Amino acid sequence: KRDLLLTINPPQQPEKQEISVKEDLTKEQQNILEKAIAAKDYFLLGGPPGTGKTSKMLKHFAQHILENTKENLLLLAYTNRAVDEICEAIESIHPDLKNQYVRIGSKYSTSPKFRERLLSYKTEQIARRSELREIIVGHRVFVSTLSSFTSKRDLLQLKKFHRVVIDEASQILEPALVGLLPNFERYILIGDHKQLPAVVVQNEDDSVVENADLKAIGLHNLRNSFFERLYKRCVENKWDWAYAKLSHQ
Repeated sequence: KRDLLLTINPPQQPEKQEISVKEDLTKEQQNILEKAIAAKDYFLLGGPPGTGKTSKMLKHFAQHILENTKENLLLLAYTNRAVDEICEAIESIHPDLKNQYVRIGSKYSTSPKFRERLLSYKTEQIARRSELREIIVGHRVFVSTLSSFTSKRDLLQLKKFHRVVIDEASQILEPALVGLLPNFERYILIGDHKQLPAVVVQNEDDSVVENADLKAIGLHNLRNSFFERLYKRCVENKWDWAYAKLSHQ
């Protein structure tokens, strides 16, 4: 896993996997969705705003996992606004799903529409640890910002998440992700490093990397996100099974 994160080793090549045609997806979106589902290690989804990365791609990916596997799914984003959009996408799959996922976070940063899905809301009436365990084990999908989930990483001792999808990944710096991702069998990172890069206050000259070993794995500046480095390395090494870019609004 370390060599995979450092891009010393390429991601495994998947076996081609076809899924039923989704009427609300373009041919491009359908093809990319199949690649994302088939990915054995990781998949990088890029594309400018408005191309359906969350409302279409993440939604149909989650739907496929829920309907065709027994896997647990963790959905993360950088901002609470994006987490609200993820909740909207999940509930658009089927109305019953609103009671089948848990959101981690504060009610003050959660849209009122989704506050009843919060872990704090679902657990406020419980009195025993066994009841807490039942809630955690009984929900296959958890949704959170990266920062909120990082503050509750004890969940990883109680529940195994087979896959994680991280939206807005191009805004997240490398140290925030590389220690978390080895906890999952597979991960999908969604972002757009050309339009939504990480916001860093530090001067660009002060964050330049001089170490030759780090430059060899594409780490040239500490201001860049893990998504950006991984995406560029995939393009550079022609690991075309591990990334794709949406091109149509």
